[in-house]
Order: sequence, then C-alpha cells, then structure tokens
Amino acid sequence: MTDSPGSPNSSSALTQRELDLLEMEQALDNDPFSGNGTPAASSTSQFDFNSFTQTPLQRTSPVEIRSSQDIANGYKLDLGLQPRYCQWLDRFTNGSDEERSIWLASVMTYVAQQQDSLVRTQAAPTNISSELKKDCRSYACYMINSPALVSYRADNLAENTLKVMREIGITGVPREEETAKCDTLKSIISGHLTNDRHEIKSKVLGSMEPDSKFGNIAKLCKSLFSKQKVTVNLEFYMRVAFLRWAAGTMPKGTSDEDWWKEIDKALMQVRKDKTAPQILQHMNHIYTKDKEKYGDPANSGLTTTAVMAHQIIVDKWAGLVKAPVEPVLNANGKRLRIEEPAAAGSGIGA
Repeated sequence: MTDSPGSPNSSSALTQRELDLLEMEQALDNDPFSGNGTPAASSTSQFDFNSFTQTPLQRTSPVEIRSSQDIANGYKLDLGLQPRYCQWLDRFTNGSDEERSIWLASVMTYVAQQQDSLVRTQAAPTNISSELKKDCRSYACYMINSPALVSYRADNLAENTLKVMREIGITGVPREEETAKCDTLKSIISGHLTNDRHEIKSKVLGSMEPDSKFGNIAKLCKSLFSKQKVTVNLEFYMRVAFLRWAAGTMPKGTSDEDWWKEIDKALMQVRKDKTAPQILQHMNHIYTKDKEKYGDPANSGLTTTAVMAHQIIVDKWAGLVKAPVEPVLNANGKRLRIEEPAAAGSGIGA
C-alpha cells in the first residue's frame, strides 16, 4: 500500500516551501499566545504590561512634580532671584523636554547678546559720571601729596590711584578685567597728575622768592590744592619742606623737563639703604632747617587738619609705585642699572 501525498510518511515529497510552513506552524504552537491571542496561564507572570504602556514622564507622580517645584523655590530664596528670573525658573521646571531645550537655547543666546553689549561698551566708554570724574580729580591730588609717595614720576602712579579708589569702594570704578574703562579713567587721572605736578612746582619755586607771602611752610601747604581736602599735618609739612630743599639743591641749569627727575633723584638719595625711622629722621632734619629759614608754622596762625579717613589706603598704594629706572653710564660709557630701594616699612617716605 502506498502512502497518500498528505500522510506523514510522504514528507519526502513536500516542497521546500511546505517544509518552511510546517516549521513555522510548529514554532507558533510553542508561542505563549494561543490562537485567540490569550496568553497561556503559565506565562502571564513573565509580563508587566504597565511597564510597557507608560513613559517615564507619565509615571512621574504629582508628589515628585511638587518636590521639583519646592527645590526650585528654595533656589529662588538662596540666590535672591528677582520676580522676572523666578518666572524663568518656573517655566524651566514645569516644561517638557522640548520646552526645556528651547529655554536653554534662548538663555544662552541672551547671555551672548549681553556679553556682546558689554564688549561694545568697553570699547567706547562714554558714560563716565560727573561724580566719578570728580573722584578721579580728588584722588589724583591725594596721591601726589601723600607723604609716603616714593616717586613723583612713577609709571604706575595713575594705576595705583585707581587701585586706591577701587579698594575704598568709589562708585563706578570698574573691575581690573574691564580694561578699556580702566584705561579711560587712568588717562583722566594722568591728566590731573600732570597738572598737579605743574602747580606744585610753580608754588614751591614761588615760595622760595625773598618777598613771597607763602614762605612759611604752613601757608605754602594751605595754598596747595585748597579746593581739595588734603590732609595737612606734620608729615605733609615734612614732605613739602623736602620738595623745597630738593629744588634748592638742584644743579644749576636744570631744565624744566628734568625738574621732577631731579626731585625723584633726591628722594631716592634720602631713602636709599635706610629704615623707616632713619628716613623720618632725615625728613625731620630737612623740615627743621626749613623752619629756621622760612619761619615756624606755629607762628603762621594756621592749624593742621584732621587725617583723611582713607589716608592709610592712599599711603599704602603711594608707597608701592615704581620709580622709573634711569640709564646711567659708568666711566667706560657702559650703561648701568640703578634700582629703587625697597620701601622700608610705612610712614614718611616709606
């Protein structure tokens, strides 16, 4: 008896396609889902339908959302955010992923815009207040008249004047990083320093004339920058007496251009290799000789003034200016380097 084509023993006559279909049916018979799509009872424990039907955002509970808002509210208080920026933070906290991405891009663009605006402002600072200009004028005067000044021609005299203003907390003084604004203020200060040196020189030389009404050191000091609240005390008397002594001991024929160079040279000679007490002794000796020649300030009818509130800060930075290094030639015509001695403590000339 021969097997019919549909019997199991006729597998050798099956085509390749039929064999593939048979294998497919056998595989499906082993699937956990039966013909009606219902999972087998023994297989239901392998599946957690909730884990596949909700996204992480959908699974976030109301408690977790409120917790995020509470955290944001805490940062508002800690950082002292203004209402406008509190609204920004709320929009970020409560936004979707897409909204947060757009929010971040917007903020970064805003920061770039602000930075660009700052750079343009630095490039052309034209909004210096009149009060700040007045402060530049005042502190230039305080610095050039400080008894602790180590050089009247210092390269960084204007820069240190600006540092005085910054340390004191003068409104509008830019940070060191704002170089364009700093350069503008230093230029203003340098102009005042130049004018101040001219006035000091003129009045010191005028006071040395036989018939001068400013011979007495007290009257001379009062005439210097009477519109500014310069501290006029014994230390100031000594420093102005030094200027008059240095002017009187200059080489004959000293040009106007070299006048302040000779003043700095004399100051360096008084300070060289000396401690602060020794410098004070020399300054006091010069002052004593000045009183003998021009009169005692005690007989002038004038009194000293109270020390300016920030005089210590002014004197600190006046003592840190860098005197220009002048080229000096030795006997063989070679250039030597003369270094300014380090300041010996605080006080007169230090």
